[in-house]
Amino acid sequence: MPFSYVAGRAMCIPKRLHATTPLILLLHGCTQDPDDIAIGTGILEAAEKKCMIVVAPAQPPQANANRCWNWFEPRHTAKDGGEAAFLTDLARTIGHEFAIAPDRRFAMGMSAGGAMAVALGAVFPDDFGAVACHSGLPNGAATDMGAAFAAMSHGGSDQGRGVGCRLFVLHGNADRTVSPANAQAVLRQALREQPGLQRRAAAARLENRNVHISRFRDAEAGLRIEIWLVRGLGHAWSGGAAEGSHTAPGPSATDAVMRFFLTSKGKA
Repeated sequence: MPFSYVAGRAMCIPKRLHATTPLILLLHGCTQDPDDIAIGTGILEAAEKKCMIVVAPAQPPQANANRCWNWFEPRHTAKDGGEAAFLTDLARTIGHEFAIAPDRRFAMGMSAGGAMAVALGAVFPDDFGAVACHSGLPNGAATDMGAAFAAMSHGGSDQGRGVGCRLFVLHGNADRTVSPANAQAVLRQALREQPGLQRRAAAARLENRNVHISRFRDAEAGLRIEIWLVRGLGHAWSGGAAEGSHTAPGPSATDAVMRFFLTSKGKA
């Protein structure tokens, strides 16, 4: 098992720590668990190289039969009492334990985990330096299970509060599980929360896939939002290891997310 279970928490602590050691909250998707997503993303190896602490909470089947984070229930994306509040409190607790400032705490997730990462960045923007959403959905995209499936198939509402901290989004245009329209909805939400950003877009050929990359910067040239749309990628972690579930060949999402997180204050 790649994780050590410390006081009931799945954690990976690098061999060396320093004054600016960052924290990553890793949120698995439906049917996954912390070990599965860690293997698929290769996050532990990447975090060891970058000297980052990784914490991966597990959604118990008692809370959701498919182990999904309940991003589609308003009580779980509220300021208190639900899953988003619990996850933020977990990041705060470990941040305090290792003296990690809020701007060095990050959240990333796949699918339902990506949707929950978006909720964290929207509801608790001051508790995270950045969040990353891979194949996820906007905050408030649905309010019950039926609406969740509709949002996954056709794209969810973007009327909820958007991410207020720095944001990375990656989605495949061949995703048949969570429509890529959701990536654009996540972006629209964030742009409402962070007006006045300047966009630059480019096309690239990475690992035999065409990728459209847009970057949004503030008046000081700080990188606030980055979005990758990967042609031909389905509902799978781009560039992930075959040993993990829901992975596919392509540009490494893990490398891209880590690079974005560690861009100090958004200055690239």
